[in-house]
Amino acid sequence: MFPRRLAACTRGSVMVEFAMVLPLLLGLMLGIMEFGRGLWIKQSLQFAVETAARTALADSTLTGANIADAVKANLPGLKDVVPTVTVTTTATRINVSAAYSFEFLAPGLFPFGPLVISAQSNTPR
Repeated sequence: MFPRRLAACTRGSVMVEFAMVLPLLLGLMLGIMEFGRGLWIKQSLQFAVETAARTALADSTLTGANIADAVKANLPGLKDVVPTVTVTTTATRINVSAAYSFEFLAPGLFPFGPLVISAQSNTPR
């Protein structure tokens, strides 16, 4: 009588199902947040590169180092992001590009390593 009553009992089934689904939900939520953070950094880097290219277009006396500093100064809210900036100026174009190595907050959770996020602006003079 006791084993049959124990087999029919469903009192802990919700807790077991929750324990099985919780890691999947947490992984999904962390993946969504990491994707959003990467997209935010990409858009902020693109904004900074385009703003620096427009600044260089307005002031022709700026050097490549000044333009690179303008890119780093125009990263709103991302003071820990230090991109690698490349500036090429010709008689007809100003090319500004930046690259950043995006590290995940939980690197062991995702099967791939750091991603390189890049942005560029090719502005005619």
